[in-house]
Amino acid sequence: DALLDASLALPPREAVRLAGEAAAAIDARLGALAPHEAARLLTDHDAAWLLRRHRHRAEHLDEIEGALGLRGC
Repeated sequence: DALLDASLALPPREAVRLAGEAAAAIDARLGALAPHEAARLLTDHDAAWLLRRHRHRAEHLDEIEGALGLRGC
């Protein structure tokens, strides 16, 4: 909530870029997990969503990029 006004003030393409960068950083961090760490997260109900979140996020980023005509850019 503290950043809502600043986030809403961003130009749409900048918001997409920042969201993409944040998603890539999270995916890279999760991708760097050792197999035993990832397996442990999958058994932790509260943490397992971290390893599955990229699918849902990717769907929204695709929708936003499509709406802004940014696909393939």
